[in-house]
Amino acid sequence: MNGEIIKGVKGFDDVFDKNYSVKSRIASMLMGKFNNWGYVRVEAPLFESTELFLRKSGGELASRLYRLKDSSVGDVSVRPEFTSSVIRSLIGQGLDDRSPRRVLYSGSVYRRPLGDTADEKETMQVGVELLGSEGLLGDSEIISMVLAGLETLNIDKAIFKLNNLEVLFNLLDSFSLSDRAKLFIMANLEALKNDSAQSGIDQLWIKAQKEGLVSRDDKTLELDANERGNDSKSSIRKHLSEMENIWIGRRSSLEVEKRYIDKFDNDQDPKVFNEALSFMGEFVKLTGTGMEVIEGAKAILTAHGISTKFLENLKDIVAMLDSIPLSGKIALEWDMGFAPGLSYYSGLVFQVTADGKNRSPICVGGRYDGLTKALGGVDFPALGFAYSVDSLLSSLSLEQMQAIVSSDSNQNKTIVVQPRNHSDISESIRWAEHLRAEDVKNVVILGGFIGNQNLAQEYAVSVGAEELIFVDGNDRESVLLKRDV
Repeated sequence: MNGEIIKGVKGFDDVFDKNYSVKSRIASMLMGKFNNWGYVRVEAPLFESTELFLRKSGGELASRLYRLKDSSVGDVSVRPEFTSSVIRSLIGQGLDDRSPRRVLYSGSVYRRPLGDTADEKETMQVGVELLGSEGLLGDSEIISMVLAGLETLNIDKAIFKLNNLEVLFNLLDSFSLSDRAKLFIMANLEALKNDSAQSGIDQLWIKAQKEGLVSRDDKTLELDANERGNDSKSSIRKHLSEMENIWIGRRSSLEVEKRYIDKFDNDQDPKVFNEALSFMGEFVKLTGTGMEVIEGAKAILTAHGISTKFLENLKDIVAMLDSIPLSGKIALEWDMGFAPGLSYYSGLVFQVTADGKNRSPICVGGRYDGLTKALGGVDFPALGFAYSVDSLLSSLSLEQMQAIVSSDSNQNKTIVVQPRNHSDISESIRWAEHLRAEDVKNVVILGGFIGNQNLAQEYAVSVGAEELIFVDGNDRESVLLKRDV
């Protein structure tokens, strides 16, 4: 209807004045800090091929994409994260040597909210990606940069949660699990952390059945678990060969044979699957300091007759972290059941939350060594992180916001210049140019309030100006204004 007010889309917020100044300054401070570490800026496009985000990111991200089909470029999505885009770009430039690549980025990402949650659909990120640095050296650099970011923003009270997914993947290799079963368990660690271990296992068992991971429908040939192997596959082929010329529904016996074999290969021995769930249900509840987790892990592995060699990498990371100086208010917490939402992570993973503030993570990252190969490039070690500027903003105190805004007085300072008379306009323009030459970025010249000092001052306050300068010939009168964050 004509004249009806068109409202903004829920979850995509307008940002004005104070919050915009703080967000811009946060992004600028982080970008400047990471640039000093030798990281160079990259710009990722807003739209990418949908396949880029589906190939290695997991099903959880697939349901959160904003997708569209374009007749000229096919199935594309608005970027839900930066890492895959950055990796695709670097692959295009060539990763034919082992020289490290250090890049940083800033911009918004877009994801559909989870269920009925109040998740923002648009969030601003500042992040880095480090390619070509293996093992502890790269892990140490990334963790140190995250801590440097916290220091830059004067965030001295935070919880730094970590895990090493490589340990979990290695432990799952101790069981005769299909790749599909391993990925299923890794994607559902939170469910296994349920207060009641059996409750979590029962939930996952039902979910696995629904996804066809451990159960067969009544049309599937009944095969004893002890008969699994090539002989069983031969039995399937022999049984179906007797129906060579028979069509089942719209499928020939050969098509049915292929479906049975494919299902057989992907099917998981229920007994082994249950054993793996029971073990992981116990293991993922380990939390505490690095040494507490290591000692707890030793006890569990010994009780289950599993070698403790899988803990060597964890020991190395714990020792590395002990060598990095921490603020006394930065708490390191190991959680063997923690895993970020994206399935491409392969080793060290972490998230940072502001203690006692908004519980949304202000920073998430980790190692994703298999991603470059999955996206068509050479196998290249890689890791990185991203700060959420929006989560940072909601976590900062008023004092911290004021400190951030005032940390670069000229960059964020607003000065209003008001001529006393019409004859002072030219001099006001010259004075404004002088201020801009002094690197004051926000200079406003008023001409509509000539002769009305009160209205000029009200306007200056409304735009957050720190100073109002009245120009009268060669004379200038400065009025200092109180600025709220």
